[in-house]
Amino acid sequence: MLNKRLESIGTAATALPTTIRLANDSWTLLHDTVVEVMESWRSWISMESKHIQQMLNTHAVQMAASFGNAPLDDPGELS
Repeated sequence: MLNKRLESIGTAATALPTTIRLANDSWTLLHDTVVEVMESWRSWISMESKHIQQMLNTHAVQMAASFGNAPLDDPGELS
């Protein structure tokens, strides 16, 4: 069906991608590489989120306290 469609729009059937055939060892290597990259990425994200949490606990408490001391708006200023 796809070949008929390609012929109707003037595209040669040779332009169709061929099926990729890999030996089992190649698939295993590909799989293991993808898993390794994903695990590395997951580990990095976990480490980064823990670092952000530590920084917020260290610095945001003081920032929140200083914001609590900020003067409130004077309702009379708006009129």
